[in-house]
Amino acid sequence: MTEPATSTARTRRATQSLVNTIHWCLHNPSILGYELLWRWAFGIPVLWIVLHQLFHLWSLIPQDTLVRLQAAEYDPVQASAILLVLAESLLPPMVAILQWLAPTFVVGWAIASGLGRWLVLRRTAALQPDLLRRPAASQPLPLVLFQLLRIAGMGLAVAAGFFCIQHAANIAFANTDSPNLVFYFAAVIVTGLGLFTAWALLSWSINVAPLLLVSEGLSFAAALRASLQLRRPLTGKLVEINLVLGIVKLAMLVLAMVFSAIPLPFESVTTPHQLHIWWLIVSVAYLVANAFFQVVRLVATLESLDYYRSHAALSA
Repeated sequence: MTEPATSTARTRRATQSLVNTIHWCLHNPSILGYELLWRWAFGIPVLWIVLHQLFHLWSLIPQDTLVRLQAAEYDPVQASAILLVLAESLLPPMVAILQWLAPTFVVGWAIASGLGRWLVLRRTAALQPDLLRRPAASQPLPLVLFQLLRIAGMGLAVAAGFFCIQHAANIAFANTDSPNLVFYFAAVIVTGLGLFTAWALLSWSINVAPLLLVSEGLSFAAALRASLQLRRPLTGKLVEINLVLGIVKLAMLVLAMVFSAIPLPFESVTTPHQLHIWWLIVSVAYLVANAFFQVVRLVATLESLDYYRSHAALSA
């Protein structure tokens, strides 16, 4: 007697859109609360450390360099030359800082995000028990390893972007007397958007593997293998979810930039303190919205996995 009801519920989940998923997430704010908790518990100390190191680097800049840079405000070529010399002088202390800061942050982020994702999944399972089979039996360590794998993929994407931009700079500034700035900035924009889109299209397998681990009770290797062997209807749905939410995140970034620029025409009648407060509000709003759509991505992926798993079982 329960089978038709289960079938109807799963069919309804399959046909629902991201709008319905967003609506469900809005009515269950506790998931967003867990997401913000682990993100900000890690991000606030990291922000304090980064600002402390930036102030240290700022204190190393000679005062005459700042004066010359301000004088070259309307001469981009001269300003670029000054910035190049400044970057070369600051490179050794920056490398010394990054040698301990980058590995610490990478490992810290993997641990924090793995534990945080584990808590969010447990909370999701409490609200929708049929989405996850063994949320209580799973351990956070495999999720930490998946986050390390994801960071490695993002690192390769950043390295590829840096290589492309450096190659574009070599072409654009080959003629030092008349550098092609239009080509350079166009290459930077195209590279950034291209890598962003490629990552949204290709990263779904890394994102779905931890969910397979928890929802199916698989091991680390089995979940990674299963994420690479998913069938076409499901992979198409996952790519769609990642691409749409990737576009949403890009739109949020543009909106954040627009809202940040709103007070600039009134700069003469506002104080720097008021501008800083406005920018802080915009930044916090962007971070909350970004965390919310991460939760939407998680729930939408779990619902797709649940439907296609049950659909395959019914078909069999």
